[in-house]
Amino acid sequence: MEKRNYKKAVVVPLYNEKENIIPLCQALLNVGRDFVIILAVSSSPDGTQKLADSLAWENERLIVVHPQKRDLDKTYSEGFKKALELGAEWIVTMDGDFSHNPQDIPRLFRKGKENDLVVGSRYTTGGKTVRWSWKRKIMSRGACILNRLILGIKLKDSTSGFRCYSRALAEHLISRPFVTQGFAFQVEAVARAERGDWKTCEIPITFRKREKGHSKVNSEDIKRYLVGIFRLRQKL
Repeated sequence: MEKRNYKKAVVVPLYNEKENIIPLCQALLNVGRDFVIILAVSSSPDGTQKLADSLAWENERLIVVHPQKRDLDKTYSEGFKKALELGAEWIVTMDGDFSHNPQDIPRLFRKGKENDLVVGSRYTTGGKTVRWSWKRKIMSRGACILNRLILGIKLKDSTSGFRCYSRALAEHLISRPFVTQGFAFQVEAVARAERGDWKTCEIPITFRKREKGHSKVNSEDIKRYLVGIFRLRQKL
């Protein structure tokens, strides 16, 4: 069934989120009625994909895309393409595990009207993390410091996935292949926005440790992230 045009879209990458997808979709639908929700579901052995398709059949504001590869850059690119196809002028991205509070979405959209990239930041004044281990905090902070030193990024939270992109910036980002893969996509998007003089800003958010399911980050992801950052420096 073809969906009507929406000026706003929320893109949620999902992989093995069977425990979270139903309550998350309900929470997103309850936030407001002026945006469409694009579930970018990679092939998930736990049945997430089947659940997503079923939910989308029942509600026209839910749309499912199936990226061919699980890499985050490919997943977001597919989500962006669908959002742009549906007429979105502003696109919010967020995690699918309730680490990001759906109630913050309207704040991102409002700020997005004045900026090309709005980052929901854990590290700007007023931002924070809840129930994180000291190891996780060090890794996250360290990554943002590394991004600043190597790439000259100005935003304090360059790895946050809770963001709002303008249509123009989203089109610009997917107009050429990404240098990085996986989680480094977040950093590349910030670096390209800042290098291109797009208007960027941060707003404070509270990031919470997931309560259900398991983190998808592993040692191989971290290795690819580090390799990607140094490759990006050479390409920018």
